Amino acid sequence: MQPNANSTDAPTRAGIGCLVVFLLPFLLFGGVAVQIGVRELMRRGATLRADRSGLLYHRTWLGHGGPTTISADQKSVVANPTSNSDYYQVDIIRPDDGKTNIAHYIADRRDAEMLAARIQHAIDPQA
Repeated sequence: MQPNANSTDAPTRAGIGCLVVFLLPFLLFGGVAVQIGVRELMRRGATLRADRSGLLYHRTWLGHGGPTTISADQKSVVANPTSNSDYYQVDIIRPDDGKTNIAHYIADRRDAEMLAARIQHAIDPQA
Protein backbone atom coordinates (compact mmCIF):
# COMPACT_ATOMS: atom_id res chain seq x y z
CA MET A 1 0.00 0.00 0.00
CA GLN A 2 1.30 3.46 -0.93
CA PRO A 3 1.19 6.36 1.53
CA ASN A 4 -1.54 8.87 0.85
CA ALA A 5 -0.31 12.34 -0.15
CA ASN A 6 -3.12 13.92 1.89
CA SER A 7 -2.31 11.93 4.97
CA THR A 8 -2.23 13.58 8.41
CA ASP A 9 0.86 11.69 9.48
CA ALA A 10 3.62 13.81 11.03
CA PRO A 11 6.07 15.16 8.46
CA THR A 12 9.65 13.98 8.60
CA ARG A 13 11.78 16.16 10.82
CA ALA A 14 14.70 18.17 9.56
CA GLY A 15 18.03 16.99 10.86
CA ILE A 16 20.16 18.83 13.40
CA GLY A 17 22.50 19.82 10.59
CA CYS A 18 19.81 22.05 9.11
CA LEU A 19 19.43 23.90 12.43
CA VAL A 20 23.17 24.41 12.72
CA VAL A 21 23.49 25.71 9.18
CA PHE A 22 20.73 28.28 9.64
CA LEU A 23 21.05 29.25 13.32
CA LEU A 24 24.81 29.35 13.79
CA PRO A 25 25.42 32.42 11.59
CA PHE A 26 22.63 34.33 13.36
CA LEU A 27 23.95 33.41 16.80
CA LEU A 28 27.51 34.37 15.88
CA PHE A 29 26.44 37.68 14.35
CA GLY A 30 24.25 38.47 17.36
CA GLY A 31 27.05 37.66 19.78
CA VAL A 32 29.51 39.87 17.94
CA ALA A 33 26.95 42.71 17.76
CA VAL A 34 26.27 42.51 21.51
CA GLN A 35 30.01 42.47 22.29
CA ILE A 36 30.65 45.55 20.12
CA GLY A 37 27.70 47.35 21.74
CA VAL A 38 28.86 46.60 25.29
CA ARG A 39 32.42 47.71 24.56
CA GLU A 40 31.20 50.92 22.94
CA LEU A 41 28.91 51.71 25.87
CA MET A 42 31.81 51.29 28.29
CA ARG A 43 34.13 53.68 26.46
CA ARG A 44 31.70 56.04 24.77
CA GLY A 45 31.08 59.47 26.08
CA ALA A 46 31.65 63.10 25.53
CA THR A 47 34.62 65.34 25.98
CA LEU A 48 33.79 68.84 27.23
CA ARG A 49 36.07 71.86 27.09
CA ALA A 50 34.85 75.22 28.34
CA ASP A 51 36.60 78.58 28.43
CA ARG A 52 35.79 82.25 27.83
CA SER A 53 35.59 81.73 24.07
CA GLY A 54 32.85 79.13 24.39
CA LEU A 55 32.20 75.45 24.85
CA LEU A 56 33.52 72.61 22.73
CA TYR A 57 32.05 69.16 23.14
CA HIS A 58 32.85 66.04 21.20
CA ARG A 59 30.52 63.02 21.17
CA THR A 60 31.36 59.75 19.46
CA TRP A 61 29.50 56.53 18.73
CA LEU A 62 31.34 53.62 17.12
CA GLY A 63 34.17 55.99 16.30
CA HIS A 64 31.95 58.44 14.43
CA GLY A 65 31.03 61.91 15.55
CA GLY A 66 32.57 65.28 15.65
CA PRO A 67 33.14 68.32 17.79
CA THR A 68 30.45 70.94 18.30
CA THR A 69 31.32 74.48 19.31
CA ILE A 70 28.93 76.71 21.22
CA SER A 71 29.78 80.38 21.65
CA ALA A 72 30.17 81.93 25.08
CA ASP A 73 27.12 84.17 24.43
CA GLN A 74 24.73 82.10 26.53
CA LYS A 75 22.10 83.03 29.09
CA SER A 76 22.82 80.24 31.53
CA VAL A 77 23.81 76.64 32.08
CA VAL A 78 21.27 74.59 34.06
CA ALA A 79 20.91 71.08 35.43
CA ASN A 80 17.44 69.59 34.96
CA PRO A 81 15.87 66.25 35.77
CA THR A 82 15.00 64.28 32.66
CA SER A 83 11.37 63.47 32.02
CA ASN A 84 10.16 60.07 33.26
CA SER A 85 13.60 59.13 34.52
CA ASP A 86 15.84 59.22 37.56
CA TYR A 87 18.65 60.95 35.67
CA TYR A 88 19.69 64.55 35.19
CA GLN A 89 20.89 66.49 32.19
CA VAL A 90 22.86 69.70 31.70
CA ASP A 91 21.45 72.20 29.22
CA ILE A 92 22.74 75.50 27.88
CA ILE A 93 20.05 78.17 27.53
CA ARG A 94 20.77 80.21 24.38
CA PRO A 95 19.93 83.92 23.98
CA ASP A 96 16.93 82.98 21.81
CA ASP A 97 15.59 80.89 24.76
CA GLY A 98 16.40 77.62 22.99
CA LYS A 99 18.12 74.77 24.82
CA THR A 100 21.14 72.70 23.83
CA ASN A 101 21.72 69.48 25.73
CA ILE A 102 25.40 68.97 26.47
CA ALA A 103 25.32 66.16 29.04
CA HIS A 104 22.72 63.59 29.99
CA TYR A 105 22.23 60.39 32.00
CA ILE A 106 23.89 61.88 35.08
CA ALA A 107 22.72 59.79 38.03
CA ASP A 108 23.42 62.21 40.87
CA ARG A 109 21.78 65.64 41.12
CA ARG A 110 24.80 67.11 42.87
CA ASP A 111 27.10 66.00 40.02
CA ALA A 112 24.81 67.57 37.41
CA GLU A 113 24.61 70.85 39.32
CA MET A 114 28.38 70.90 39.87
CA LEU A 115 29.03 70.31 36.16
CA ALA A 116 26.59 73.10 35.21
CA ALA A 117 28.21 75.49 37.71
CA ARG A 118 31.73 74.70 36.48
CA ILE A 119 30.76 75.21 32.84
CA GLN A 120 28.97 78.47 33.67
CA HIS A 121 32.01 79.72 35.60
CA ALA A 122 34.41 78.72 32.78
CA ILE A 123 32.30 80.49 30.14
CA ASP A 124 31.53 83.58 32.22
CA PRO A 125 33.73 84.01 35.34
CA GLN A 126 31.67 87.07 36.41
CA ALA A 127 28.47 85.01 36.81
